[in-house]
Amino acid sequence: VCDNDPSNDCTQDCTGTWGGTAVTDDCGICNGSWTVDENGLYTDDQGNETCSCDSTDAQPNPGYYCDGTCIVDSDSDAICDDFDPCINDANNDSDGDGLCADVDACPNDADNDQDGDGVCGDVDLCPGFDDMVDGDGDSVPDGCDACPLDVNDDSDGDGVCDTDDLCANADDNIDADADGVPDDCDLYPGCDDNDEECQLDVENPSEFSLKQNYPNPFNPTTSIDFGISSNDYVELIIYDVLGKHVKTLVSGYLTEGEHNVTWDGSDNNGNSVTSGIYIYQLKTSKAVKSKRMTLLR
Repeated sequence: VCDNDPSNDCTQDCTGTWGGTAVTDDCGICNGSWTVDENGLYTDDQGNETCSCDSTDAQPNPGYYCDGTCIVDSDSDAICDDFDPCINDANNDSDGDGLCADVDACPNDADNDQDGDGVCGDVDLCPGFDDMVDGDGDSVPDGCDACPLDVNDDSDGDGVCDTDDLCANADDNIDADADGVPDDCDLYPGCDDNDEECQLDVENPSEFSLKQNYPNPFNPTTSIDFGISSNDYVELIIYDVLGKHVKTLVSGYLTEGEHNVTWDGSDNNGNSVTSGIYIYQLKTSKAVKSKRMTLLR
């Protein structure tokens, strides 16, 4: 007999019946049928699902557990797949082009390779041009290459591509005698390479010579090179085109060889002279030589 005699080793069920089988359900109801799963979803004996033991309580939102977490969130972006516009893209179309990253060829480029070169805009070396066209193979697309036919571009930094560079490894823009030949590659610096008389002066420096000033035209200063064949009294004088004496640059004895003087565009009184053509004349006891130069203020 099952009763309250402890020696019988018998217990009461939830109805108070000794040895009875009635049990309390997940909502604490004796002999009830409510169950709750690991996600907090309650189900009654009619199969109704709620988020509490109250059968009139609101049902959970579709796609969500009762605790607010997603039933399925494939990309772990806290947006349930049922409502996620990009179920496999946690950034949900970060570039705003209407394409989810899992199907977007350029997930960080809203224009999706606008220039059509197969390179997305966010990593495009040369936007607006085809990155694949690189004529000189220097890894700089031709559309953005200052020297598209020169793999070394402008190796001497003079602003002239190596393929067009008159004087490699030197600045093509430095041409003191304005003869079209950069100084570092000029066989006759200080005179026009087409001036045979000047060339002879350079080739035979021990002879009496007066070279073309450089630069010419000039502002504010210019250099004049000359040579004498022996120790002699020398005068180097500047005249205007009317023959008026403007400035004495040299007046005295000089030794044989090459000499250089600079004129700063001033007269004998230290006043700056005006723009125009001037004559410079070299005179020794044995010879006289003159050349023209132009001052541009």
